[in-house]
Amino acid sequence: MKKNGNKVKNFGVVLGMLLEHHSLSLTKLANAIGITQPYLSRLVHHQRVNPSIKLVEKISAIFKVSISQLFGEQEIDFKKRPKELDFDCEEGNGC
Repeated sequence: MKKNGNKVKNFGVVLGMLLEHHSLSLTKLANAIGITQPYLSRLVHHQRVNPSIKLVEKISAIFKVSISQLFGEQEIDFKKRPKELDFDCEEGNGC
């Protein structure tokens, strides 16, 4: 059980690092993946611990990382990652 809890915690940590690296707001990411900003915030801050696989896949696709990387099982080389993301999503347009 502890291992699973660590994986979920790692998910929030890695997601927060990706958001920071790409200077992406919670609101913009939430709009892009079709969830609310408060729900996404709870994931980042470890207050929600059960993201669906569909949600994890959407986040993985936006950041172009594997699910293993998103859960901290594989390292992400932030030095080699571009700062810009290649997706178009304006706040409030229902991406």
